[in-house]
Amino acid sequence: MAVAGANASGEYISATANTGNKYDTTLINLKLCKKWRLIELNGQAIADMAERPAKIPFIQFDVKRRVSGNSSCNRFFGTYELNPNDRISFSPMGISLMACLHDTGIEADLMQVLSSVDSYVLSNDTLIFNRARMAPLARWVKEKSMPLK
Repeated sequence: MAVAGANASGEYISATANTGNKYDTTLINLKLCKKWRLIELNGQAIADMAERPAKIPFIQFDVKRRVSGNSSCNRFFGTYELNPNDRISFSPMGISLMACLHDTGIEADLMQVLSSVDSYVLSNDTLIFNRARMAPLARWVKEKSMPLK
């Protein structure tokens, strides 16, 4: 994958990957390439849930369009694609198959969100996943760490 320069704001870069006989050019938002902790899912704050998950779910993005994270029990991984106007899509996610003793339903809901999200809003240290004009599907806050490469 070749990575070109950033735009004037230093926020987006264009990456070109050789995918067989054609080249796939997509945008990469450098501000997105961090680790994000889930704070709200389908309108319900994680902190307010009657049965809180054993692990707080997180998601992390890198500049090679890979995404991975933890869904409260199992790890997941896949790829993402950004398009103009803050559009985002995810590949079908691979997921580990650990036995989850405290199934709160978060994992299934989060996997559904990742398969249906079509846009995002990135404001300060908050990332919001949306679908069409519906209420936000998921809210995330940035973990205090270095960008992932």
